Amino acid sequence: MADYSTEKGFTIQSLATDPVANVVAAGTWASGGALTTARTQMGGSGTQTAGLVFGGAVPANSKLNESYDGTSWTEEADILVAKSNGAGTPEGTSTAALYFGGYVSDNSATNESWNGTSWSEDADLNTARRGLGGAGTQAAALGFGGNTPPETVNTEVWNGTAWTEVANLNVARGSVAGAGTSTAALAVGGDPVPVNAYTEKWDGTSWTEVADINTGRNELEAAGISTSMLVFGGVPGAGTTSTEFYDGSTWTEVGALATARQSMAGIGTSTLALAAGGGTPSVTTATEEFSIPSTVSLAQEGQVWYNTTSTVLKGFALDIGAGSWAAGGALNGAVAYGMGFGTQTAAVAAGGNAPHGDLTETYDGTTWTEVGDLQTGGIYAGSTGTQTAGLIIGGERPGIVAICEEWDGTSWAEVNNLPAAVAKSSGVGIQTAALSISQSTPTPLKINVDTYDGTSWTESTNLNSGHADAAGAGNQTAALIAGGEAPGTVGTTETWNGSTWTEVNNLNTARYGVKGTGTNALALVYGGFIPPTVSTKTELWDGTCWTEVGDLATGRFGIAGAQNASATAALAAGGNVPPGTTLTEEWTAATSSIKTFTAS
Repeated sequence: MADYSTEKGFTIQSLATDPVANVVAAGTWASGGALTTARTQMGGSGTQTAGLVFGGAVPANSKLNESYDGTSWTEEADILVAKSNGAGTPEGTSTAALYFGGYVSDNSATNESWNGTSWSEDADLNTARRGLGGAGTQAAALGFGGNTPPETVNTEVWNGTAWTEVANLNVARGSVAGAGTSTAALAVGGDPVPVNAYTEKWDGTSWTEVADINTGRNELEAAGISTSMLVFGGVPGAGTTSTEFYDGSTWTEVGALATARQSMAGIGTSTLALAAGGGTPSVTTATEEFSIPSTVSLAQEGQVWYNTTSTVLKGFALDIGAGSWAAGGALNGAVAYGMGFGTQTAAVAAGGNAPHGDLTETYDGTTWTEVGDLQTGGIYAGSTGTQTAGLIIGGERPGIVAICEEWDGTSWAEVNNLPAAVAKSSGVGIQTAALSISQSTPTPLKINVDTYDGTSWTESTNLNSGHADAAGAGNQTAALIAGGEAPGTVGTTETWNGSTWTEVNNLNTARYGVKGTGTNALALVYGGFIPPTVSTKTELWDGTCWTEVGDLATGRFGIAGAQNASATAALAAGGNVPPGTTLTEEWTAATSSIKTFTAS
């Protein structure tokens, strides 16, 4: 029964400890039984109390196979081929597992199945590779990504008898984490350097970009399903303790590993996970178990309580708008009207005004680095994609053009042109599934929307009204566009559901030259120009209305923001202050907060 106290005439719940915003946030890692042999790069299957870990490097490739009963590890019958860096079936069991791909003396396509007593050879993967992600069970598995080398997008599904190639990942990667089933899985993080935060969801037919993890990394592990997943450990550094929980829409940092590590085995669920072995950087036998207390006090919106330990009055509020902009690393070249895409910790900025019109830079969350130049420099182009697979659409280079360029993480290449020359458009989506929205030519302003499939452009459903130099967010089937000039500043907002554009509530402050990121359900729009004033305004879209949140430190328009970042972790790079600037700012939003009340 809850304990209540009377404080200054009011009856308020008394608690010795604060409740938590998310039940998973109460979870912690605790020591489990040590592996019999220290090793890294193993496969795994099963649960926290009935698990199996196999193969790996000691540092030499190993045949070792160990089972876990929740207390201790026991050696079982060896795998047939000593190998490391393969994928297991995390949704499998300790008596029915699969171990496929990996490294023997070279990349391997071998596949073995476990029946609880012994291993047997099964049909090989179609593509030999190491560092791939795995999901599913012994009878229905999924293998994706990996290093052939180089990193690959290849995805294969196992039906218990044979592997079949299916739709590729959108972004090639190795040392990737995965979990879920053969029809509903996540692929998280991975190579190439700099390590990425990119996350994709598999629905049994295709991969779709979802919210990035907060800390980009490779050689990480995962446990859970596509709507409830835990990722932990990995690189950067000599291994990290970082643990994040996915609730089907958002990643949240939760209890950290006790021992920083990489290249471990991970099995179990999002609330009962197991991390075994790995590099710390030395090879370790350490096992940790993630669990949540049996009784968790969960904070509720508007809840107020008196903490009897700290003797303060507190309350809880869900407040995603309670965020702020902070300084990030400076661009190497001061630019305005440049293009950008990626995430807050893995971004690309390209083009802009002279003398840096063809300059391309990549961002790792700290520092910008100059990389391969655009084929044709310019301004006012649409842009979208990831740090390793981006797209620049149209623009003024000079003169308004239909040129499109694709970025592969190293260099730019011209691809098929748009149907017509455009500038001041907004790009959303990924390199192989993009939209070019709200196009502007000298006369007249256009309402055209074009769709890209990775090869060619096709005209799609028009906007309800034209608004050039607007902010875009979302993907090819669920997008948002806000603000712009038509002519004159407008706050017009439209959302796209894959077939229809619908006018919704306007921005609070009409402006053009504005930047956006997020989804059509949760988006952030920032900066812009309200003649003759440069704007610092930042607004948050919650799927229904716009709310003003923390301003940019420095007002500007024509920003090379990280298109495809999230509404809770955005990036504003360069822009016209005026003049052009090297300034970078990073937006971080609080998804929830416990507030301490003070007397006034």
